Amino acid sequence: MAHSQKLHTELLQSICNWNNHTQVINYLESFNPNVKLSIKIDFENSYNKHPSETSNLHRRDSRPRNFLLPRSNETDEYSRENLIVNEPHTNDYVHLTSSSPARQLSTLFDHSLRTHHSEQMSSSDRRSYLVSNINEISQVLPNIHQFDHNKQQLLRYIDTNIIGKDVIIQTLWGPRKAIYADYTASGRGLTFLEQYILTYVLPFYANTHSENNAFALQTTRFRESARAIIKQCVNATDDDVVIFTGAGSTAAINKTVDILQLQNDEIRNHTVVFVSTLEHHSNILPWQETGVEFIRIPNNKTGLLDQNILKNKLIYYRDQVKKSIICTFNAASNVTGIQADVNRISELVHEYGGRIFWDYAAAAPYVRIDMNPTKKAAKDAVFISTHKFVGGPSTSGLLIAKKAIFNNRVPGDCGGGTVNFVTRRAIEYVKDIETREEGGTPNIVGAIRAGLVFQLKQSVGEDLIKARDNELVQRFFQRFQNNPTLIILGPQDVSRH
Repeated sequence: MAHSQKLHTELLQSICNWNNHTQVINYLESFNPNVKLSIKIDFENSYNKHPSETSNLHRRDSRPRNFLLPRSNETDEYSRENLIVNEPHTNDYVHLTSSSPARQLSTLFDHSLRTHHSEQMSSSDRRSYLVSNINEISQVLPNIHQFDHNKQQLLRYIDTNIIGKDVIIQTLWGPRKAIYADYTASGRGLTFLEQYILTYVLPFYANTHSENNAFALQTTRFRESARAIIKQCVNATDDDVVIFTGAGSTAAINKTVDILQLQNDEIRNHTVVFVSTLEHHSNILPWQETGVEFIRIPNNKTGLLDQNILKNKLIYYRDQVKKSIICTFNAASNVTGIQADVNRISELVHEYGGRIFWDYAAAAPYVRIDMNPTKKAAKDAVFISTHKFVGGPSTSGLLIAKKAIFNNRVPGDCGGGTVNFVTRRAIEYVKDIETREEGGTPNIVGAIRAGLVFQLKQSVGEDLIKARDNELVQRFFQRFQNNPTLIILGPQDVSRH
């Protein structure tokens, strides 16, 4: 036996408490040998096995366990103890069963490690694997898929789970049941979603920047699975990234401004930004404050973006002024609810060499978001406020964008997790865009919750949401269109939500 292999064998045997020397050698050979990976996989397999196959994290005997791994020669009875995590200050136990969502996500990543056991998987490889297996990992909302064949029952289930639905408040006229009518600003929490997080996420919570403990790995899997779910829901490809941001679409837009380096005089002086007349401040101020040339495209007689004027401006700035063109429009107005023709406008902007960004702050919970409907109509970036979804409070904002727009050497948010190598005089940042643009400890639970609300939206279905929206809009018009104290902005025959 080679000297190095002997050292590897002794190291693995000491860490895993295995007594069978031959079994250790055979196990190592399957990894060619890679002792660090074999230890990692054996630990994760032990942690994630079916309860009938794994040992207890809180051992019922006093035998020492390095890395909490079982001995290979333990009896069947001992090796079949349930995996139980005992919560402090309570007599309850959380079981990581084979049917739990936590187990589903863990198993997938373990499978990917076994499939790629010849080398460590990079973060980008891990994400690619999760995206490719989205149909398996997306089944994470308990009690939701029982309603796949009865959407109306699903809507009732969601409605009855809204937190605060039946709250009574004191008014000038006595106690009254509160009616919440501010979903354009923020959605409301859902009992079953919060219970899911309380049961399956928080008991295993740890920092995703840690890589040396089981809880950190589990939390990372949850967060990356949420990212993969969102990518699948918006038809993202390998050319797109999903970046979790802070304060909704506002943070996503500010990050985009930083990424485009518009504070740089040379870049700013060769760039023009087009907006519509219906943008909210978050899609105006970050651009204006850079000092970049800023053009508003007016509406036509129907109250929609005038595409003829937009076309003329695109031609002029491409051929005459010769500036890089950025168009950033709202997908739906947060004042009128009128929806833009996002695909047609995207095609028009790309036809004349511009980049098209869409602010889905007000639209995302209600409309289909398609990053790549066609090559010409593909979106260069979208900004999303997931806190506006039902179930969305405390979620992270989202920047979903083409990798091609990330030409910045320094991340928009420098901090922990963004550096690959550093000395006192030099810094090398991580090349993976999603990692390098999420500096510092993120809103981990908010990111996981964002994946869950996207999964819920997909479970309901955009077609059903659109039909319900149209029904409510028509009921409103029928009830209030003749009210002399109300003025309806925009035409009544266009798509609204």
